[in-house]
Amino acid sequence: EPLFDLVANWGDHEVFTAASLLLVVGTAALMDLVGVSMALGGFLAGVLFADSHHRNAVIADIEPFKGLLMGVFFIAIGMSVDLGLIIEKPLLVLLLSALLIGTKSAILYLLGRLGRLAPLQAIRFTASLGQGGEFAFVIFSAALIVGVVNQPLVDLMILVVTISMILTPVLFLLADRIVEHFSPPAGTTVSKTETGDKFDDQQSAVIIAGFGRMGQIVARALRLSGTHFTALDNDLEQISFVSRFGDKAFFGDATRPQILRAAGAAHAKVFVICVHDVAVSIQIAELIRSQFPNLYLVARVRNRHHAYRMREIGVHRVIRETFAGSLDMAEAVLTQTGHAPSQAEDLMRRFKLHDEMLLESQYAIRDNEAALIESSRAASREFRRLIGEDRKAETEND
Repeated sequence: EPLFDLVANWGDHEVFTAASLLLVVGTAALMDLVGVSMALGGFLAGVLFADSHHRNAVIADIEPFKGLLMGVFFIAIGMSVDLGLIIEKPLLVLLLSALLIGTKSAILYLLGRLGRLAPLQAIRFTASLGQGGEFAFVIFSAALIVGVVNQPLVDLMILVVTISMILTPVLFLLADRIVEHFSPPAGTTVSKTETGDKFDDQQSAVIIAGFGRMGQIVARALRLSGTHFTALDNDLEQISFVSRFGDKAFFGDATRPQILRAAGAAHAKVFVICVHDVAVSIQIAELIRSQFPNLYLVARVRNRHHAYRMREIGVHRVIRETFAGSLDMAEAVLTQTGHAPSQAEDLMRRFKLHDEMLLESQYAIRDNEAALIESSRAASREFRRLIGEDRKAETEND
């Protein structure tokens, strides 16, 4: 990981991609050197990446090649399948396939129930993983190389695993029929655990772009509420620093569509832009609105002009980064200069409402500087008039 931190700090996307491929090829070559399958080496490299904060960046880099490489892999597997065994030993092949699916399904259902999945969820879980996995082909090849099994047995096992994969749609249909039969009638209240309407770590409800001071505060509030989130930042020093305090963030540039897809933007509900750079935040907002229009977009803005630009893009909610802190500071000053705490709090509350209404009304004239100035002056006079009338009324009541 320190090596990839160094490569990422280099700032060159192509160098990072080349380093990722070098790790995979190098690990595969090392496994081959010690007499183990190269595919196993590639698998180990994938495990290393999966546990790294560079995970999303690597996923985005290999996305253009994933379909091609998977196609080559399965074509190679298909070419190695001995279909003649179905004719020679049909009963044995079908029996072993049924045994594989039945045994694995039973184990998966038990694990699902032990993991507190509801019965119907456990059935769906079982159907999705009940078939043999593609890594079995790697294990078979490795076993053949070291002489643990002979070629005829490997051919039989490859065919059995392949048939179990072919039967996956049948498993899903069967699972759907079972779930449909045992599902509660329409109108019955069903718990979230039963419906599965819950985001996991891979499909967080919230994505935070920028994990600086503001992003960390948002993340802490979400964590306390039990809301799952994914945080992205392209500053490795910041990621390393916050990870020491238990926060979890991933290295990635939120201006890249592949990174956002790898982070789960297609499944999230809310996207929070907390980056401090105005141009970058605008670029991210434009990307989100064009690629993921269903996301609810909340953005940190530096000033009114930044807020107006975000509104033009289609950001649903803009949060001025210093506005709330400035109001708290003003309230503290008022309290120390003779105002009662309740009076100072009420004044700041009304000022906040007044300023937010002004920000909204001035959006229509944002390109007319003279009109903006006159609008601000008029709003200031109106606010002073309202405050004066309230004070006069309070005096008369006293």
